Amino acid sequence: MLTTASAYDAPPRERASREIVRKKAVMVFERFYSRAPSMVAHMSESFKRALVDKDPSVMGASLCLYHRMILVRCAHDAPGAGAESAAG
Repeated sequence: MLTTASAYDAPPRERASREIVRKKAVMVFERFYSRAPSMVAHMSESFKRALVDKDPSVMGASLCLYHRMILVRCAHDAPGAGAESAAG
């Protein structure tokens, strides 16, 4: 009978590589978000999971992503930003 190994059953070296992959994935999402926020906006649930990840490096990377999201939202909501101020 075949069973799948969880991250906890894996050897320490393999576990570390999975944590690095999760961190890199969050970093890639941040890069995508900086280029085109609308392309990854639907993945907010994945971002929330990264924020409470068991590995501190993944959580740290997700904080960078949330910081960028806040900056983009503040810039978008700031007075004088957007098409309506350019028209008036």
